[in-house]
Amino acid sequence: MSRHKRFIITLLVCAMMILTPIAGVVGGTSTAASTASNGEYIDTTENITVWDRSPISLRANTSATGAVTVDNLWLGAETERGDSSLHRDTLAVFETNEEIPLTFGEHTDTSNFESRDDVQLLTGYLEEDVSENDLSDVPTTGQELMDELTSKNIDNLNDNVSFSLNHSVKFDGDGNLTTPVTPDKPGQYMYVLATGDNLEATDEDGDGKKDDLEINGETTIVGVEQLAAQNSPSDVTAPNSAEPGEDIDFNVNAAELSGETSHSVVLYEENSFTKSTMAVNISEQLSKDLSTEDVTIKHDIKEVNGVQNLQDDVTFFGQSLESRTGTGLVQFGNVVSFLSNNADVDEPGTQVSGDGISLDASSTAVQADETTTLTVETYDNWTETDYRWIHVASGSSSDQIQVNTGMLEVESSGGGGGDDDDGDPDPTPGDGDDDNATVTEEEKSTPVVDTEKGKATASFEKTNVEQIVFDSSDITGDVTSRDLDREPNETGPSPGVSASVSEIVVPDNAKNTSATIRTKVSTARLEEIDADAEDLRVNRYNDEKGKWQGLQTTLVEKRDDVVVLEAETPGFSYFSVSAVSEPAADATASSTTIDAGGEVELDGSSSENRYGEIVDYQWEIGDQTLSGETVTTTLTESGEYTAELTVTNDADEVDSDSVTITVEGEGGDTGDSDGSGEDGDGDSDGSDSDGGGLLPVPGFGLIVTVVALSVALLALRRQSS
Repeated sequence: MSRHKRFIITLLVCAMMILTPIAGVVGGTSTAASTASNGEYIDTTENITVWDRSPISLRANTSATGAVTVDNLWLGAETERGDSSLHRDTLAVFETNEEIPLTFGEHTDTSNFESRDDVQLLTGYLEEDVSENDLSDVPTTGQELMDELTSKNIDNLNDNVSFSLNHSVKFDGDGNLTTPVTPDKPGQYMYVLATGDNLEATDEDGDGKKDDLEINGETTIVGVEQLAAQNSPSDVTAPNSAEPGEDIDFNVNAAELSGETSHSVVLYEENSFTKSTMAVNISEQLSKDLSTEDVTIKHDIKEVNGVQNLQDDVTFFGQSLESRTGTGLVQFGNVVSFLSNNADVDEPGTQVSGDGISLDASSTAVQADETTTLTVETYDNWTETDYRWIHVASGSSSDQIQVNTGMLEVESSGGGGGDDDDGDPDPTPGDGDDDNATVTEEEKSTPVVDTEKGKATASFEKTNVEQIVFDSSDITGDVTSRDLDREPNETGPSPGVSASVSEIVVPDNAKNTSATIRTKVSTARLEEIDADAEDLRVNRYNDEKGKWQGLQTTLVEKRDDVVVLEAETPGFSYFSVSAVSEPAADATASSTTIDAGGEVELDGSSSENRYGEIVDYQWEIGDQTLSGETVTTTLTESGEYTAELTVTNDADEVDSDSVTITVEGEGGDTGDSDGSGEDGDGDSDGSDSDGGGLLPVPGFGLIVTVVALSVALLALRRQSS
C-alpha cells in the first residue's frame, strides 16, 4: 500500500479514536445543511464524476432494528472552502437480515437532483477471503474507491468486492430519496448512489453470479455510505457497578466466531466523551496529494486517564498491533504517534482546543478463544458517574465480527462519615479505609476577626498549616485543619514530588473566600524526598476543574527543623506542598541534513525533569505542529528548518529547545506519492480549480469500531528520564 494511502487511513483512524468507540461506518454526515450548486463536481476518472457533497449526503439510519449503537461526540472539518459539520449523533453496527433505511438529502441541500430517474444504488460487499496481507488491493478510502472505478483497475476491484445494483430508486420532487437496504451476511458494506444509469452488474469471472461491476459510460457519484453488520451481538456479562480503583471482569462470548479471536473491551466516562469535540483542519486544497504537513487534528480530549493493556498477537481487521501496557495519563499526541507508527506513516499535527479535558478510560485487548474473560482496571481518582463499556471481537476473516455495549456505574460504596449534627465538619472521605488517605493530625480553630483590617485569622499549633488569614471579616464558624499521610483518591497525585498534604475545612460562607495560608514542611521530609526548600510550591485541588493548581508561593522562613511557606489561595479544598522545577528540554534529530522529500525523526526523549514527570511534548517545524516525545516528519522543500520542542511537566512548567535541519536538493512538488508516475494533478482535468472539497471517507478495510478507541489508548505513558 502506498504511503499516501496509509496516511489517509491513519488520519481516519486518528479521527475514529476520538469520535467512534463503536461504529460500522464513519462518513462525513452533517447535521447542518450545505448549499450545493451545479458547479461543485470533480472529474476523477474518464467516466466518473463526484459531487463534492457525496460524503455527507447519504446516511444509514442507526435506529434500525437490532443495531448496536452509542452516542457520539461532535466532529467537524475545517478546509479552505469553509467549516463543515461531519457529525452524526449515534454510531452503529447493524444486524443482518434487518432492514436499514438509507436516506439521501436529509443533511444537505439536494434540490438540484429533483425528479431524476436515472439513479442507481450500488452495493459492494468485501469478500471474507480478503486477508490482512491483501489489504493493499482493497479500497480503503472514498478516493481509492474512485480510483478503482476505472477501466484499468476495475478487474482488481471485482476480485475483492461483490457488487449488486438497485435500479428502482428515484429522487422525489425535492431531490431527496429514501430506500431500504438489508445486509444478508456479516461483514463490511459500502453503498454508492450514482446518476447516469451506466453501471452494470455482470458475470465477468464466469462463476454464474452477476456480482462484478462494469462501467459503460459517464457516471456521477452523488452519495457514499458504509456500514458493518453482524449476525448477533456478542454475549457479555459485566457488573452493574464498581468502585473507583477496582478491577472489573468482563466475561465475553463471541459465539458466531471460531478459533483464535481478538477481543477488546474499552470502558470510558460517557458524559465527558459525548460533550467533547474534534475538528480535522486541512490547510491545503483537498486532493490525493494531501500530506501530513497539511493536517492538524484539533481536539478537546487532551489526555486519557486509565490503564491500557494490549497482549501479543492481537489483530483487528487486518491491523496487527504491538504488545503494550500503559498506565496514567496518555497524551493525545502519543496516541497519534502510536497509530502512525503501527501504520508506518508520518503523523499529522495535533492541537488541544482550549484547556482540554482528561477522559477517564481504560481498555484491555487479548488474543484468545471465542469465550474468555477480560479484566479492565480503573483508577481511584476516576469520576463517580456512568461509564460505557464496549466489546468487539474479530476473527480471521472480514465477516467474523461481533460487538456489544452497555453501561455500568463507578461509585464508592460509602461506609463512613456523615453529619452527626454536632456541628463538627464531616470526617475526611475514606477515614478508616486503608485504600484512602489517613488523617494523621487534626485541629480546630475559631477565627479572630479584625474589623478594621477586614480580616479574620485562624491559627493552629499541631498541624502543618500554622495560620490562615482570610480576606474577609465575615467568617462565622470554626475552621478545621487536617494533615493527611498522602493525597486522597479523589484528587490523585499532586504535581512534582509531594512533601505534605492537608485538608482545610471552612464554614460554607468562606469556602470561596481568598486567603493567605502559612504552612510548614520538616527538613527531615525534604531530605527524604531529596528536595530543596527553594523548589517548594503550595498547590490547591480545584474541585470544579478536577485537578491540582499551583499557588503563588513564598519561602518566608527557615528554622532548624522546618521551612515555612506562604501562599495565596482563591478558596478552600485539599492542599499539598510539593517540590517542582522547570523541565530541561533537549531536542535532537536523527539527521541534521536530509534530501528534499526525506524523513527526519525528531527526538525529545533526552529532556529532563528533576521532580515529577514531563507530560507533554509539542514540536513546531515550518507550518507543522506535532505532538509526542518522538515524532517523524517529511520535509519536501529545500532550505533550513528549525524544529522547536516545548515540553511541559506535571506542574505546568515549560521549557524549549530547538534543532536545525538542512534540506538539500530540489524543492517543490514531489509528484505522486504512491509511485504511479502521475503528477500531482493527474487525477483531474482542471475543471475544479480548488480541488472540489471532496472529503476522504473510509471505504473497505479498517472498519470503525471500538478497536479504534481501544488501540488509541494503548500508547505508552511517556516517562521522564
